[in-house]
Amino acid sequence: MIIKRNYDGQDGIAEWHYDFFEAGMGSISIFDPKDQIKKKNRIEVLTSILSILAKHSLFDLAKITVEGVINPEKNKAGKFFSINGGINFQNLEELIQANAAAKFKEKFFARSISLFGNSSILSEQGKETIYEGVFLIQFTFFDIRIITDCDAWLPYDINAKEQSNIYQLNAPRLKAALEEIEATTNIEPTWENTKYAIVDKYTIKNYEDELGNAIDVTQA
Repeated sequence: MIIKRNYDGQDGIAEWHYDFFEAGMGSISIFDPKDQIKKKNRIEVLTSILSILAKHSLFDLAKITVEGVINPEKNKAGKFFSINGGINFQNLEELIQANAAAKFKEKFFARSISLFGNSSILSEQGKETIYEGVFLIQFTFFDIRIITDCDAWLPYDINAKEQSNIYQLNAPRLKAALEEIEATTNIEPTWENTKYAIVDKYTIKNYEDELGNAIDVTQA
């Protein structure tokens, strides 16, 4: 099951938070030209994450929504635009600036990027199906969040229905990708339990009752 995302800040099934300052990458001012190298380094972390998730068939980038400002000295009100399809994440910064220039005709300072894509999930029989909305990736120049809205990584779905084959086929893929992200970026994320699941770093577990039975968390 993929839960419906209705608002910003909504719990996903699980979430991993990569904080650039805590990772030793320093503070940053997104409007200061002297911090261009720091901005580039953070974009490179995002690129590595997207590349690894794509390698594991977990995230094929399909759409990005960008929020930023045009003239930060006079007006910090946010401007938004989206880019759909044909996105080469290896040149993400150039793509954003080219689209912003065409839309606003002025220098654009991106503050946050939401990235949406398609993901391969294996069925109980091992059949691959492509789904939208399995992951949401949120980027700022301060942090990155990888959010999954899919319960294929759990032994029981969020309605407490047993799905051991789906879990065994998919959970190791997610864990391997997240471990590779940590090894490649040298950033260990933080994580917390959500209303849907217990998160133990890269392993996701169902909530259980006092008898050890999985709980239907959609009724919580």
